[in-house]
Amino acid sequence: MHICPNAVIFGVVFPRYPTCGRTLRIPFRQQILTLLGSDGEKRTAEFIAAIEGHPKAIKNELKRLVDAGEIVKVRWGVYALPQK
Repeated sequence: MHICPNAVIFGVVFPRYPTCGRTLRIPFRQQILTLLGSDGEKRTAEFIAAIEGHPKAIKNELKRLVDAGEIVKVRWGVYALPQK
């Protein structure tokens, strides 16, 4: 199996993936947490614009992350990482 070099997505280096010749799929969860880590607060529309995927799937993942306590909903349509 051929291993590709590290993938750089949103300016973050992800470990080597065996995906040469195919599109690298980073889970919505990882993309959302990476985006929030870079700027603090983000609106739903910003996630939808930055992440390639169906808007409803992205919104569902945001809700799952809020329910799990991994992110917090600041107000309607605005999310952030929890305070430490």
